[in-house]
Amino acid sequence: MKNYDVPITKAMIINNGHSAQVTQIDGVARTIEVQGSVFTFQQLHFHWGSRYDSGSEHVIDDKRYALEAHFVHTNQDNTIAVVAVFFQASSHNNDGFQAIGDALPKIPFKDDSFDLQSNLNLGELLPDNPSGYYHYEGSLTTPRATRMSSGSY
Repeated sequence: MKNYDVPITKAMIINNGHSAQVTQIDGVARTIEVQGSVFTFQQLHFHWGSRYDSGSEHVIDDKRYALEAHFVHTNQDNTIAVVAVFFQASSHNNDGFQAIGDALPKIPFKDDSFDLQSNLNLGELLPDNPSGYYHYEGSLTTPRATRMSSGSY
C-alpha cells in the first residue's frame, strides 16, 4: 500500500443512505498493486450493524466483526479492487477514526455531506501486523468462491 501513511488533508464524507463514505479530494495517489495492476484509492466506506459483533459484511470461520471498512480502488481500466479490514468492538478508542467520528453527527440524513475538518491517515486504519489475507474475484457483493485463495503479506 503506497502513500497510505500520507494523511488525507482534504476529504468529503457523505451519508449515501446505507453507509458513511469518505472520498479523498487532496490529489495524493494512494495505491495498491494486485496481480501486476496498480489500483488507486477512491473512497472508504463501512459496514456495521446494530450489535457489537454482527456488522461485518464478510464472515471468516463463522465469525462476524463489529465493523468492516472497505477501501475502494480503481485501475486505469476502471476495474475495482476492494481491501476490506475488520474491526472488533473495544473499550479503547481507535484514534485513526477521530476525523470520521467527528464528522458523523454532521451527516444524519441520506445525501448529507460534510468536509472532514482534520486529517485522516488511512494507514492508522490498517492492521499493525497483518498475518494474511483472502483474495477473490467476483461482483462487489457476490464472490465466486471457486476463485478464493489465501496468502500472507
